[in-house]
Amino acid sequence: MSRREAARLNQMGYGDSRRWELLDSRVRREGDQVTLVHRLRDRQADSTVETPPYANYG
Repeated sequence: MSRREAARLNQMGYGDSRRWELLDSRVRREGDQVTLVHRLRDRQADSTVETPPYANYG
């Protein structure tokens, strides 16, 4: 599953480690659904972004 998640983040444009720093990953449970959200720091803009929740691991 971690390879799939890495591929998904790369497809979203977060694969450049010179630009993006992973700050944390959060697993959220909403009823029976589990979602995954990552918080990243954009080193170029000195800002923090959060990926859209992802829940399609089934």
